[in-house]
Amino acid sequence: MLFLVYLQADTLPYVQNASSPNWPPERCLLSSIPKDKRLTLFDVAYFVFLPLDTLLAVMSLICNSVVLASILRARRIQRPSLILLCSLSMTDLTWAVFALYKNIQVLTSKDICPKELKGRAEWFTYLTTGLSTLGNLAVICFDRLLALSKPLWYRTSVTRSRAIKQILLVWLVSLISAGIAAASHSFPSLEYLKRWIILFWYVACSSTIICSCTGTLIANRRHRVAMVQYNGEMHATIKREKRVANTVGLILMALCFTFLPAMLTPVVLLTMGYSRNDTIPLRSFYAILGTLNSLLNPLLNYGRNEEVRMAVRMIIRCQCTHSRLDDNRQRRINLSTLRVNNRETNLPPVWQRPSNSGSHQVSITNL
Repeated sequence: MLFLVYLQADTLPYVQNASSPNWPPERCLLSSIPKDKRLTLFDVAYFVFLPLDTLLAVMSLICNSVVLASILRARRIQRPSLILLCSLSMTDLTWAVFALYKNIQVLTSKDICPKELKGRAEWFTYLTTGLSTLGNLAVICFDRLLALSKPLWYRTSVTRSRAIKQILLVWLVSLISAGIAAASHSFPSLEYLKRWIILFWYVACSSTIICSCTGTLIANRRHRVAMVQYNGEMHATIKREKRVANTVGLILMALCFTFLPAMLTPVVLLTMGYSRNDTIPLRSFYAILGTLNSLLNPLLNYGRNEEVRMAVRMIIRCQCTHSRLDDNRQRRINLSTLRVNNRETNLPPVWQRPSNSGSHQVSITNL
């Protein structure tokens, strides 16, 4: 992080254009406060929050990539619950890549404000990550409700293919909704449709999350009393599903303190009377919460799930020992070429071998 700050102070357009009256642009400064405080606020956003957001995005990219690769590689742990969590990691990975792209864009250009969205493609990516995050969390919460309220039915009916279909449905609806919202910038007639679609999606996902969490808590309390009725494999299955449900609960807590404030802050600012241009200088201060949420989710998956930890350790060991195995294989090949010629592996063909005891040879046709 200190290296990023030093890099900004040394080579970035801020210092190179500090004497220019046109930089930073006026839209990057909050117009409702005095001018000296505007520049101070911009310096804090540029030299503190921007490097911190970049560091969090890099860590999120690494953690989500490792968790995804480990789960997708270990087929034995690809249960519906973990497949749904993989979809959430894909959303976090998309957010991390987008955050890195925007930060690099700001660091290399003097005409773009931090976290400023320009163009339909950027709005499309931003809305897709937000809508898919809510959709994936709603599906995950509903999956935990079914796993704890109907364990026998869940075990026989909920399969990997069903989880994949749910993931595809969430991403498809998110992509269509984000596409309509992005197209509304060029086609004003879609503005009304965009508002209703996004409002319906937020209300539907929020209601599903709240109702599913309430039902999961009730089912979890009921299973504490009735756990003695289950034994053997069924007892282990319910215990494992409860651990996953607890992990989802922690993910939801992280969502309430990070992702939801990042999504609701611009709505609150617009409600308080701020214009859209006034929210641009403040985006660095609340957008970092979304990047933090994308980092917390894989850490919670890794810390709360023993199978995920084993899969991650396995993939790290495989990468670390891959070069050793290649070296050992090459060493064995070199040693085999140095063997003496009287070893069995270097004997001439059978028809060239001399006969040591002709009296003991027996023809197959004489038997």
